[in-house]
Amino acid sequence: MLNRIRYFEPVGLFLILVAVGWEVFIEGTVSGAAIRGEFYGVKEQLYLIWSSLGAVDVVEFRAENSGPFFDAYRSAENIHEDLAWATNVRFAIFAIGSLLIVVAKIVEIETHDA
Repeated sequence: MLNRIRYFEPVGLFLILVAVGWEVFIEGTVSGAAIRGEFYGVKEQLYLIWSSLGAVDVVEFRAENSGPFFDAYRSAENIHEDLAWATNVRFAIFAIGSLLIVVAKIVEIETHDA
């Protein structure tokens, strides 16, 4: 039993590293894309309002902001739903890793005291 528990701490540390990497590299990128998508949607709506008032040429705006790059950001609401699910998974990985480290340390303390 003690042989298995000695692996808890390195596995727990690895899980915490995975959770942190997930947050920094995946969630950060996706969250930034969602924010840019929402910003693009607001910008497009403002240009449509200004165009109806005769202040801005919508054709010029659409020519500047078209293509696959901007089309990818139109689904910002879907990105937020996926991001919420990913955050819950990341939290579970972090919690499991933390619990493994705590259990390993408790067993280590108990074996040294005995």
